[in-house]
Amino acid sequence: MFVVNLTTFDLVIIGAYLAVMMALGLALASRNRNQEDFFFAGRSMSWPFIGFSLFATNFSSSGRASRPRWQDPRLQAAAIVVAILVIVIAFR
Repeated sequence: MFVVNLTTFDLVIIGAYLAVMMALGLALASRNRNQEDFFFAGRSMSWPFIGFSLFATNFSSSGRASRPRWQDPRLQAAAIVVAILVIVIAFR
C-alpha cells in the first residue's frame, strides 16, 4: 500500500498555492462578461496562439504518460491533422 507522509511545510505550500489560485481566479473572473468571453477569449486570440494551444494540449507530457498508445506516429499525425482542421474551421 502506498502511504504519503506530508509534513507541516508541505501542507503550508499546498494551502498557499490553493489560496493564490483562488485569489487569481476570483480577480480574473470579472473579465468574462458572457460565455463567448470564457470559451473563446472574446474571439480576440490570433491563430498562432490557438494553434500552439491545440498542439500543447495534444502532445502534453501528462497526456502521453496517461495514454501510451500516442507513441504511434500515425496517431500523432492524426492529432496534428485534427488540430489544423480545428484552426481552419474556427476561422471560416
